[in-house]
Amino acid sequence: MEAFRERGFEATSMSELTDRTGVQKASLYGAFGDKRAIYLAALARYSEEALGRLRERLAAPGPVRGVLRGFFSGIARGTCGGGAKGCLCVNSAMEFAARDAEIAKLLRAHTEKAEAVFRELLVRGVAEGELAADTDVVGLARFLQSSLLGLTVSSMTSPGEAVLLDIVDGILAAAGSARARSKRSGR
Repeated sequence: MEAFRERGFEATSMSELTDRTGVQKASLYGAFGDKRAIYLAALARYSEEALGRLRERLAAPGPVRGVLRGFFSGIARGTCGGGAKGCLCVNSAMEFAARDAEIAKLLRAHTEKAEAVFRELLVRGVAEGELAADTDVVGLARFLQSSLLGLTVSSMTSPGEAVLLDIVDGILAAAGSARARSKRSGR
């Protein structure tokens, strides 16, 4: 996973995979078939692990806004993974999604599951009265997932923690005003 995350599919050689895994080339081919199958398995596992980390972080106790601030600030500070290596899902989308239907399908499923995790947090906020009853939790969850992807890409360009934290402030401000916009627009 890490080799593909750091270098992408094309730039990762089978020799690098054998060095990283400690498994001989013939055994890797025997277990997976080819490099693409290894990549798909690595991407699926990465997606599972990333979703697990997202669930864990968003299940933190406390007010929804505080949980979101802590989560997004962790991304900005590099304490939630990513950084210059980025996210294998984001990297895969940039490298493949437009031309590989199977990878695009896997990434769509990942995005839908991540949106569901954000939705769970938002529903909790509505149930606890922190968010208004008419909050568009579906639209807001999609916005937060999209913002996560954008922040992850921004972190890869290393603009510095201060810039990334400014982006987090913008995400949270926009998320806070989303209910007002959805109410005005009739959504």
